[in-house]
Amino acid sequence: MKIDYSTDKNIAPEEIFILAETQGWGNDRPIDRNDQAIKGSIFIASARYDDRLVGLLRLVGDGAYCLYVADFIVHTEYQNKGIGTRLLEMSLEYAREHAIGIDDNIGEFTLFANIPADQFYKKHGFLSVHNGMVLASSEGRRRVEEEFNKRWLEEHIQK
Repeated sequence: MKIDYSTDKNIAPEEIFILAETQGWGNDRPIDRNDQAIKGSIFIASARYDDRLVGLLRLVGDGAYCLYVADFIVHTEYQNKGIGTRLLEMSLEYAREHAIGIDDNIGEFTLFANIPADQFYKKHGFLSVHNGMVLASSEGRRRVEEEFNKRWLEEHIQK
């Protein structure tokens, strides 16, 4: 199976709706709002099979410090084929090429994940934190996030 990957914004609003429908959240991505979402994205990576959109990762951010994964969808029939991994790699390449963050730290590369999708993100270097997930792309960032988690747990859970 040959998947074609792209980083252009040549995606029809209807395609996002159809793809989101495969996950049961098409109503959360109505066609009339998808054009604005595409235009407001700082980066989009897409995957197509036979010209059909089967994967999408969309980032929004400030171009300097923060990136947020606004949409990350792989069609149910195409999951576990490496498509999600490639789309995520493309987004990380974008962040590094555009010097988002400081030094070797990509910056605040954040997302919200459901279970079991959180395991996919953890496999790719994300840490589960109590206020979301943050990519620990450097050892310094990992230490900061782990210390924050420890303090948060001590203050809120272990009382």
